[in-house]
Amino acid sequence: MSYYRRSKAVSIIENESLDYCIGQLLCPLLRRDSVSDSLDYALNVQKAGSVFIQNQSAENVLALKEKIRRRAPDLLVAADLVYGAGSQIVGATVFPQHLAMGACGDTQKVYELAKFTASEGRYYGINWTFSPVVDLLINPDNPCLNTRAFGERPEHVAALGEAFVAGCQEGGLMAACAKHFPGDGVDDRDQHLCTTINSLSRTEWMQTFGYVWEKMISAQVDSIMIGHLGLPWLDPGADWRGPPPATISKPIITNLLRQELGYDGLVVSDAMVMAGITGFIRRSRTAVEFIKAGGDIVLFCGAQDHQLLREAVEKGEIEEQQVRRSASRVLRLKHKLGLTSKESAFNHAPPSTGDLALGKKLSREIASGAIKIVRNEKRLLPLSIEAESQVAVVNIGYESAKPGHDQGVFENLLRDMGFEVEAWWNPGPSDINNLSAKAAIFLNIFVTGQSKPLGTTRLSGKTMSWCFRSFLAEEIPVIITSFGCPYKIKEFPSAHTFINAFSSGEESQRAVLELVFGKAQGQGRHPVSLKGFFHCEYY
Repeated sequence: MSYYRRSKAVSIIENESLDYCIGQLLCPLLRRDSVSDSLDYALNVQKAGSVFIQNQSAENVLALKEKIRRRAPDLLVAADLVYGAGSQIVGATVFPQHLAMGACGDTQKVYELAKFTASEGRYYGINWTFSPVVDLLINPDNPCLNTRAFGERPEHVAALGEAFVAGCQEGGLMAACAKHFPGDGVDDRDQHLCTTINSLSRTEWMQTFGYVWEKMISAQVDSIMIGHLGLPWLDPGADWRGPPPATISKPIITNLLRQELGYDGLVVSDAMVMAGITGFIRRSRTAVEFIKAGGDIVLFCGAQDHQLLREAVEKGEIEEQQVRRSASRVLRLKHKLGLTSKESAFNHAPPSTGDLALGKKLSREIASGAIKIVRNEKRLLPLSIEAESQVAVVNIGYESAKPGHDQGVFENLLRDMGFEVEAWWNPGPSDINNLSAKAAIFLNIFVTGQSKPLGTTRLSGKTMSWCFRSFLAEEIPVIITSFGCPYKIKEFPSAHTFINAFSSGEESQRAVLELVFGKAQGQGRHPVSLKGFFHCEYY
């Protein structure tokens, strides 16, 4: 029986104050624009045992690390290092997203990716990553997952998830967090905007999501994140609101996850600012109800949550022993990560030049191994056009995708190859001129998981206004690539040449051009079946 499937309950802290134990249950978000001041508030007022950071420069994160070393060396520092430390730290290594890992399908590479991420992340002071994402991308219209998922088939997702957990947690280097229990990917709505539903029956759930979660527990994943989604076969709800979010459901957290599946690791909520929870109950009740349901750490806790939890204990609404039991789980993880010793907590060296080169090589191999030709009806691929030809690059997608694309990777790579390039971002009907003079047109779609606006992955409005001057039916070679969402061919049914890259990073853009010009072959396989769109081979 694995470490987290033991029947013996975790030990309970007896010699710490109640205030200290409650603080271990809180994980506030450190504000992007004031990380240092946010840390002071978290430690002095919220008495937090963990913090969460996002989208910071390397300099800011290293300065924060030094302050934590002086003030609170045993602090759990969490971040979404889902596709490398560069997911949240500008300048650190960026890997292709989960869906590209799924298309590549190489568990050894995923293991190496996670191990590299853990090592680089610990240098920056991060010891807890909210990854891997092990939801199943069953519904093509699900806007919350998309490129954030490994795919749709339980066996495939579980195998990649196990590899990620093993690499991340090897040697106690970093704590992994599998998410989002009991499983997103069935609904076509977004947990950020409302409580969503996993509508599968118990039998269907056990054969799909249940299978994945059993594998994550067997892999001894350090923590599991609970999503703001309902599971009606287990907890249908008691009033007109319908199934409650799992984050406040004792049948889901305690009965299913803890008792039936036997998980005794750390259970963290998804962010408590999301409408998937705050649209169901008022904000002042979220922390209390999550702990009552069996959770351990409140993510993005509110300023008053420490006091509210203490009052709930004093009123008898929450048993003090339950708070101490959860705090014990937190301390158990801190001990495993070496946070109880300054020497082991902060002795992680920066990645060497050689290490960074290996990380970049691994990123390139995964990106290249994921690329898949979806359609090549006119046999344009590999593309043969004269050097120094004029080509057009039309980039479309939500504005939130633009900062990562501002480097002009795709256009600059084409220029490096000797082509004369004219490029646009979300052009209007009258913006594109003289296409008839181009030797080829590259239409790039940048839509990934959680693209803005929230709640959809569909292209609309300005992102599609260029269609009034559609060139898909012309004789000019048009190469369409989706750098993310694998379902975009549905919105381009007449496309004769279409490529799925499954991720939008620099290495994915480079890999597509290598494929287009015959320097590489598309080795990827679809991690989703694209049912109803066209037949394709998939995992």
